[in-house]
Amino acid sequence: MKMNITLALISSAALLAGCQSNGVSTSEKTVFKCMSGNYNNLGYEVGTSGLSVREFNRYTAECGEQLPAHAKKDYIAGFRKGIAEYCNYDNGLKLGQEGIADSSVCPLELREGFQLGLNQGLAEKRVQDHYKKELEREERRKLTIESQAGMGASGGGPGGG
Repeated sequence: MKMNITLALISSAALLAGCQSNGVSTSEKTVFKCMSGNYNNLGYEVGTSGLSVREFNRYTAECGEQLPAHAKKDYIAGFRKGIAEYCNYDNGLKLGQEGIADSSVCPLELREGFQLGLNQGLAEKRVQDHYKKELEREERRKLTIESQAGMGASGGGPGGG
C-alpha cells in the first residue's frame, strides 16, 4: 500500500518536473495538480496505508481556493473504502506479527476486529521473540561448552600439561 503512495508521489514529481522544464510556474503547477487530482484514489491510498483522514488538510493548505468543490467528498469516500480494508482482523494480525501496535487510526466501528487481530499478532510476536531469544541463548551456551572443551583437550586448561 505504501508502495502505491510512493509511486504516486514519484509520478507527481515526474509530472511536475516536466512542467518545470516547459517553463510552467510553481503556482501554475499547483493549480494543475490541485484541479486534476483524483481525490477518491488519494483518499483510498491514505486509508489503506493506515494514515489519518486528516492528511486531507495538507491538500487544503497547499491548494487553497484551487481545490475543486468535490475534492473533499471524493477524498472521504475513497478514505472510507481504504480504511475499511486496513482496519480488519487480518491486517491487524499481520501488523501485530510485525510488532506494529497502533489501532488509533481505525474508527470505533471498525476497531474491534482490527484490535482482536492486532492483539493476536502481538501475542504471536512475543512468543516468537521469546523462542528466538531462547535459541540464541542455547547457541551461546553450546559455543561456551565447546570452547571450554577445546581448551581442556589442547592442554590449555588445568591439569592439561
